[in-house]
Amino acid sequence: MNQKIIRALHSLAWALAFIAGFSVYAQFIDPDTAFARTIVNVGLLALLFYTNIHLIARYYEHGRKEYYYLLSTLLVLFIMAIRITLNYVFATYTDSATIPEKPIVYIAVTCITSIIIYILSSLLAVMQNRNKAEKRHLEQLNQLQQSQLKFLKAQINPHFLFNTLNNIYALVLAKSDRAPEMLVKLSELLRYAIYQEPDSNVNLKKELEQVSKYIELFRMRSKQPLPILWVQALDDEEYQIPPMMLISLVENAFKHGDIAENANATCHFNLETRKGVLHFSAENSFNPNKVKDTTRGIGLKNLEETLSILYPGNFEFKHVAKNGIFRIDLKIMHGH
Repeated sequence: MNQKIIRALHSLAWALAFIAGFSVYAQFIDPDTAFARTIVNVGLLALLFYTNIHLIARYYEHGRKEYYYLLSTLLVLFIMAIRITLNYVFATYTDSATIPEKPIVYIAVTCITSIIIYILSSLLAVMQNRNKAEKRHLEQLNQLQQSQLKFLKAQINPHFLFNTLNNIYALVLAKSDRAPEMLVKLSELLRYAIYQEPDSNVNLKKELEQVSKYIELFRMRSKQPLPILWVQALDDEEYQIPPMMLISLVENAFKHGDIAENANATCHFNLETRKGVLHFSAENSFNPNKVKDTTRGIGLKNLEETLSILYPGNFEFKHVAKNGIFRIDLKIMHGH
C-alpha cells in the first residue's frame, strides 16, 4: 500500500481516538481541561503504539526476543504509570467536574486502553514485517529466476551458432557459390541472437523474420528441394515471445530429423495465434536406428525450464516420438 495512504489512515485513526476521548471527558469536565487531558492520553498511547512497533522491528524480528519482552514490558508499565499519574492530577485539580472521579475507574480504563493499544501495535508490526519478508522473498526469487533465465537463454546461442557454422562448412566443402549469401544471412541471425536481451521478449513478427532466414540457410545445404512445410495463421504479429524460442524448435527438427538423407522424410511446422493464445507444432520424421543424440533432451528441457519461468501455469509443452515421427506441441496462454 502507498505510504501516503498509510500515513493518512494512521492520522485518521488517531483523530477518531481523540474525538472519542474528548467526547467522554467533555461530559463531566470543562472543554479546555477535556481537550488537554485527551491530548495527553492520546499522545502517550501513540508513543506506546509506535515505540512498540520499533521494538518489534529492531529486536523481536531479529531473534532478540528476550530484549523485546523486557523492553516492551517496561514500556507498557512506564506509559501506564505516567497516564495514571497525570489522570490523577487532572482529577484532583479539576473543580468543574459534574461527577466525582474514582481512582479505580480511571486506573482500570488507563490499563485496559494501554493494553489494547499494545496488542494492536504488535499485530500491525507482525503483519508489516511479514509483508516485508514476503516482498523480500519474492524479490530474491525473481532475481534467482532472472539469473536462471539468462543462463538458460545463454545456452541457446552457442548451440545455434555451432549448427549454423556446420551448414556453412558443408557449403564451403562443396564449393558452393551460395556460401557468401549464406554468410550474410548467418551474420544477420547472429546479430539477432547475440544482441537480444536475455530477459526481454520480442514480437512474433521479428522472430519469424529470423526463422525464415534460418530455414533458407538450411535449404541452401541441399541440392534437392527439401519437404519443409510451414503453415501459419496469425491474428497478432505483435505477440510477445522469448527471442530464439521458435528458431530453437525449428533447429531441433532439422538437427534430429532425417530430412537431408531420406527421400520420404517429412518436416511440418504449424503456427497459430488466436485470442491471446499461441500454438506451435513441429513434426518431423527421424531414423529410429540412428544413434541417439543426447543434446535433443537437453535442448528441450532447457526450453521447458525457460517457459516455466516466463509463463508459470500458462503454457503447455509436449513432445513425443512414435513410429519414426517426432512431434512437439507448444501452447502459450496470455503471452502478451
